[in-house]
Amino acid sequence: ECRRGRLIGRTHVVCVVDDNVIVAMAAAGVPVLGLVGGSGLLGSVAGDGHAARSPLDALTSKVVHTAHGAVALRVGMHGGIRIVFAQRHAADPAVSYSQPALINYPAIAAAFRAEGVSLAVGFSSVGALSATLPMGTLLVPDDFFCPWDVRSGTATKAAHVMPGYSADARGLVLASLASAAASALPRPIDGAVYVNSRGPRFETPAEISFMAKQGDVVGMTGAHEATSFGEEGVRYACLCIVDNVANGIGPKGKELDMDTFYKGQRENHATVMRALEAIIAH
Repeated sequence: ECRRGRLIGRTHVVCVVDDNVIVAMAAAGVPVLGLVGGSGLLGSVAGDGHAARSPLDALTSKVVHTAHGAVALRVGMHGGIRIVFAQRHAADPAVSYSQPALINYPAIAAAFRAEGVSLAVGFSSVGALSATLPMGTLLVPDDFFCPWDVRSGTATKAAHVMPGYSADARGLVLASLASAAASALPRPIDGAVYVNSRGPRFETPAEISFMAKQGDVVGMTGAHEATSFGEEGVRYACLCIVDNVANGIGPKGKELDMDTFYKGQRENHATVMRALEAIIAH
């Protein structure tokens, strides 16, 4: 029930219920963009040691309850669109950090749908499965490989979905990264196979040798997010940034270790921020 309504812009009606904003986006024609990522999408210390601001910092925190569990979100208006953001490893309000295999992907997807999201983009840190993919490479996968840890948020026939990434969502990401707002970004690779490892440990060189025959990059979340959003009818695409060369791919004496991994994330932070701003602005 609406206690009070007001206009945002010219046509956007808002009803306030228990101090939460419930937005009639579809009828008003106001776009809603869903974003999923890690702490790197929030303001943090960039690779040059300076504090970096994020357009997501000003969003309002809220908890959405779904049939799969509660989800901590950040929501709000920015640049004429409504943004719904989930920090995947901190989406469970009951714990401070969830390992990749313990993230409640169905709850995140259900919370996005409840907030009116029809298209979502996930930002993913990945390891390169080939030495030809340098640090900082951007990729928009068009397929994933994850036969050993298939997830579903339902026990009904709704689980029989065709897996993959949405062509519409991929098109939005690619167009955003080709826009003027993204002129300082490296040109993204259109099409790649994301190999989803279970984690939480990193992969052994022998495992990477096998995975390199199946795909281009390795991560621990992308396939599960795509599956859960697909089950909820939310179009989903993944934007990957290469933060490291996977264990065993690099030359002898330069094997992957945790210091190298975190160093890569810090060095790529500015690129991630520019990509985020380009997608929001498009």
